[in-house]
Amino acid sequence: MRIKKRTLFISLISFFLIIIISGVVYYFNQKIYYTQKIYSDVHETIKITRDKSGFPTITANTLEDVYFAIGYAHSQDQYLLMEYYRSIAIGGNTTISEDDERKLRKIIQAAGIQSRALEILSAIKSPHIDYLNAFVKGINKAQKQWIRTSSIEKEWEAVDIIAILLMREWSNSFLNNRELFFPILDTKIDSLYSVIMPQNFMFSYTQDEKKGIEFILSMRKLIEEYIGTFNRGFAFSVEDKIAVSYETAINSYPTWYPVQININQQEIKAITNVGLPFLFSGQNEKISFAGFSCNTSTQNFFIETTHRNESIVQYRSRGILQDFKTIYEPNLYDPKKINTDVVFKTDIGPVINDIFENSELPDKIFTMQSILPSERYIISLFDMPFSETIGDAIASARRSDSLPKTFIFSDKSQTSKIYTGISPRQNNTGQVFLKPTDFSNDIINISLLPQRFNSNIIASTFFEDAPELLRRNSIHETVKFERLNQLLVNINNRNTKSQAKDILVDDFSVFAEKLVPYFRSMLQVSPTTSAKLMRIYFKDWDYKYSIDQVQPSLFEALMRNFIDEIISDKFFEIMPLNKAYYALLMERLTQILLTTYNPINPNNPLTLPGDVKADIFDRAFLKSLRELNSIRGPIMNEWIWGEIHRGNYTIHTRYLPMIARLFYSIKTRPFIGGSSTLMASAPGIEYKPKKTTSLYGVIGLSHSQLTANYTCSTNPFSKFYFGKSGTIPIGIFDEKEPVYVTTIMPLSEMQ
Repeated sequence: MRIKKRTLFISLISFFLIIIISGVVYYFNQKIYYTQKIYSDVHETIKITRDKSGFPTITANTLEDVYFAIGYAHSQDQYLLMEYYRSIAIGGNTTISEDDERKLRKIIQAAGIQSRALEILSAIKSPHIDYLNAFVKGINKAQKQWIRTSSIEKEWEAVDIIAILLMREWSNSFLNNRELFFPILDTKIDSLYSVIMPQNFMFSYTQDEKKGIEFILSMRKLIEEYIGTFNRGFAFSVEDKIAVSYETAINSYPTWYPVQININQQEIKAITNVGLPFLFSGQNEKISFAGFSCNTSTQNFFIETTHRNESIVQYRSRGILQDFKTIYEPNLYDPKKINTDVVFKTDIGPVINDIFENSELPDKIFTMQSILPSERYIISLFDMPFSETIGDAIASARRSDSLPKTFIFSDKSQTSKIYTGISPRQNNTGQVFLKPTDFSNDIINISLLPQRFNSNIIASTFFEDAPELLRRNSIHETVKFERLNQLLVNINNRNTKSQAKDILVDDFSVFAEKLVPYFRSMLQVSPTTSAKLMRIYFKDWDYKYSIDQVQPSLFEALMRNFIDEIISDKFFEIMPLNKAYYALLMERLTQILLTTYNPINPNNPLTLPGDVKADIFDRAFLKSLRELNSIRGPIMNEWIWGEIHRGNYTIHTRYLPMIARLFYSIKTRPFIGGSSTLMASAPGIEYKPKKTTSLYGVIGLSHSQLTANYTCSTNPFSKFYFGKSGTIPIGIFDEKEPVYVTTIMPLSEMQ
């Protein structure tokens, strides 16, 4: 018996030793080394140095070698995230469920992402194709060094980069469709709806179109969850500097990746995006520049009819029966594999029904019109950052046929900005689905429209001086613009860098400043202890969304539940409204609450009777108490914003073995700001962050400094992995001493 116990004990010890040794061997086998010397297919020697922030400085003598190094650094730090987006864009295996993956593939197929990527690839000539090829060589070099035991077998190619860019641009545009935020059945429209809903969000549908609404809302949900927004934020100029602020959805990890480039005695500081070689914002030695996507859609939705003659199904186009075309997208992940998924197409665009249903086409079908850029956009992205004058940069931006963009440029003597890109004629009918007779092939070049600028501010959601096309069809954040403009008016010429940073981290809510006095007056008539305590909290509030305060939690809950009590159950039945969208209604809510009801003019579109508002407020107040109590308990003093508004970015880990996934643990943390502050942190479900300011700072000829709300690496075997370091890099571009040096030498120098 003792021998058996001893044998069992030795076996267990041996087993655990094997596990420990295997883990240690695996760790050191996968560990990222930032100080090393390697050989690869480069023109001349490249150096990649890193200071304590982790973000790299690249020294090279040719642009091809610069792009090789950017690809190498991206792959070294964030390969998993890059592979995740590539898999969606080109049809590889993803980290998501089989059913959602199939639907996403069909969405990408319907958008024509892969075929357009191949078209662009065939049209790009040297030197731009050389830059793309150098970038993917850098990715593959780092990937082979690190992902030794993964299931990833396909090397990266230039077409993958183009497909990712197109997918993220198209998806971002799709998420801007105003038709998708608050669609309402036409029989439910009444005077109350007209009061609460901003004019540019009023879109209705008929009972016959209900299925189509389900389709496009499901598309939005998939795109929002798995792909997300892209290149959103704001910027403003101060002297020769441009202050930038980028926002990122919380359901992914921030892809913004600052990099400093030293090439031929020229210094460039820029912001790249992992998996893409382009410099989206930055400065060279002549100009500073920044650019963002406009929150404008480039899709329209249509309802069309079909005609069945025995086994033949056709669609009716302007009274004439037409045969359907079929969209067979190439399989970029495995070109030898035939793509059997079929999406039918009319002369307007792909049939949305095919994404969600495999049955025969019904009498009513729903189609989508959308556009994608050409190779001119890729060329502009490569050329613009190296412009020597603002005029050259603007000319480069004008040549682009991107989806709608806004740019700002600054040098030592002036600032200029421009709106560029292309757009179809947009839906302004108030109906979600257009008729085929409304279809137009017209594509509008935004840069050719009249443009008058009255501020040195650009943003994805600021359009006060934009061309009418953008003002009419975009998602506005007017109150944020007014707050930013007010802060800039008060800026002085002393220490502009510090003042610009203070503006970027501003967590003051204009809506709270306007609405809290009204809320306090409503609470005054309530005899409950909770109401009295809430009034005391609001009295001492500075209207800032600080993480150590209770007031932001109280205000956010009251505001959202007030809106919820008015609209959600009464008007919307297809899909529960995402409360993060309620921020779009806050301006109208403020007008309603602060406008006095006049019985002589009861049809004033911005008023409600006082007793109606009081009843709604009482219900919202009680609902807010129940919500916050369920999240943090019954003690109001513990309803601190930093404890309620907590979350963290998501890292996709499917491509790692199980033992490696154990290292991928990131704890939740509080985020400063709210849905109406410049330092953005929009609350989603249960007030957890839905999107946040991820990267901000100043880029200029005289000084550059950035702060990231994350670290450069999603690799748990990296020193800079956020779950390990737990610190946020401050002072990127601060010219600190390099700590790590990677030297990449030409193969010809191997001995």
